[in-house]
Amino acid sequence: MSEDIWEDLVYIYNTPRLYQEAKQHNSSNHCNFIDSSYDIVTFHTMVHPHTAVGIAQVVFYAPMLPTAIFVLVKNWRQPPRMAWYPLVTFCLLRLAGGIITIIRGPQPRNIGLIIADSVLLNVGLIPLLVSLIGIMRITLNSSLDKNSRARQFLKAVRFIFLAAIVLLAVAGGISSDDSSLATARILTKAAYVILAAILALATAEMVYLLTQTHRIPASGCYYIRFALVSVPFLAVRTAYGLLYAFTIHDPNTIWNPLVGSAAAFALMCLLVEYIVLMIFIYLGIHRIWHPCQPSQETEEASKVPTIAA
Repeated sequence: MSEDIWEDLVYIYNTPRLYQEAKQHNSSNHCNFIDSSYDIVTFHTMVHPHTAVGIAQVVFYAPMLPTAIFVLVKNWRQPPRMAWYPLVTFCLLRLAGGIITIIRGPQPRNIGLIIADSVLLNVGLIPLLVSLIGIMRITLNSSLDKNSRARQFLKAVRFIFLAAIVLLAVAGGISSDDSSLATARILTKAAYVILAAILALATAEMVYLLTQTHRIPASGCYYIRFALVSVPFLAVRTAYGLLYAFTIHDPNTIWNPLVGSAAAFALMCLLVEYIVLMIFIYLGIHRIWHPCQPSQETEEASKVPTIAA
């Protein structure tokens, strides 16, 4: 076996001890040891931590995708749909990401798979934040007055989200080019700072809305309370993204979702995302059985032709 192959194996599994032992035996012409060691490492690709996480993604998100579609279809006639269609998008992203991670296991240096996996992992936070903003709109639609300031805030957030999506997509696309690597890192940092700012502003707005019980009915406050429950989990997920963005230059960082700590990725990214998804799915099912009654302003506005969210 050539030395280059062993260097690839060390790159993947970070097992310098095995590498040194193999070289020593190789220098003594113990080829049988080399071949058996290669077979052992090849077998371990089947149970590599990141591959196991990818399998878990597929197992957990396969049933959540039809559930999210069910919530969207049942709430289709109750705008805003902005709260529910991002959940379908998110489940698709995580399901596809899990499949790509499994496929990437035996070929961890495949540039195309690395780019696809990186983009899917980074963009995954955005649908959950969009859904959070959609839940805020449900509360505003049940408000007893126009609340124009909050509505202007939500409109501005749409354009900010678009900027974050573009930054993350471009960063993932150019990250494989060494000459553009520094630019990709800057774009990733900027995108996650934007997402953190959106979450902070949305949290402040929801706390404010929760104090306006004289303007917002109890049914509207119900959604805000559960949305606030999801905020700590979204904050952990955003923190993981920030740690990744600001340590991406370190080859030994544990915050890289592709080659870093699989445990950190599973706990601080996938687990908290799944909890947030469950909270939002619950609110969607709750809305099916307890539809909010729109305020008078909302009913009048619905008579004017508009583009549904």
